[in-house]
Amino acid sequence: MVGKKVAGDLYLHKNYLFLLGEDYRSLVNEMENEINSLKEDWNLIKINIHKRRISLLYYPTFDIDAHPILKRSTSINLSSHQPVIKLIKGGNRILHRKELFVDCDYPQFEKFLKLTKEEEKLGLLDTQVLFQGKKLGTIMGNKRIWEEWLKHNNVRIEDHSVVQLDKGK
Repeated sequence: MVGKKVAGDLYLHKNYLFLLGEDYRSLVNEMENEINSLKEDWNLIKINIHKRRISLLYYPTFDIDAHPILKRSTSINLSSHQPVIKLIKGGNRILHRKELFVDCDYPQFEKFLKLTKEEEKLGLLDTQVLFQGKKLGTIMGNKRIWEEWLKHNNVRIEDHSVVQLDKGK
């Protein structure tokens, strides 16, 4: 199945809703009117079956930036059917492993996958590593922390590639 599961939530690019399993598809179908009535841009959906909630997430630079920043989140709870729109100013929530949100036919899939493999090879995505007193997996979605982690590892990301920095930089 396409999509990235994190703590009970399934994240998926909107181009691949047709690949959802029956449980997820059913919840999205129940909220289709609310989704279609929104005039908000979004490119990822976050679905939580147990909480019966979806969120439409907007990462304007999803295809461009290696680790794009969340700009807006619109959540809809099936019990209320009322969308809650949250505009993220000065956002710091970023994505990792973008190839998981799409399928292999997505135009940038190979580029996304290549970056993830480079980051894995260097241990940059090891969620169990302690950094700043916490497991990396719990804090790596924070842009500032991620940038500190990269600096700690003497690397930077340039156009979906990991670049080793000189020791003096």
